[in-house]
Amino acid sequence: MDELMAFRLDCADIPVLFLSQSVKHHDSSDQRRAIFDATLRKPVFRSWMLAGIGAKKIN
Repeated sequence: MDELMAFRLDCADIPVLFLSQSVKHHDSSDQRRAIFDATLRKPVFRSWMLAGIGAKKIN
């Protein structure tokens, strides 16, 4: 996590998405925003990936 947080500081304009089968649903809440712009449940469809990348603009 420390490396991801450092990456966020160095590359703040690059969207960071976390992909996982273990999460129950997609999440772009404030709790995760310090590290990820969005958490997406796998398998990830193109529309979900684009929405996750779009979360960067909101965050």
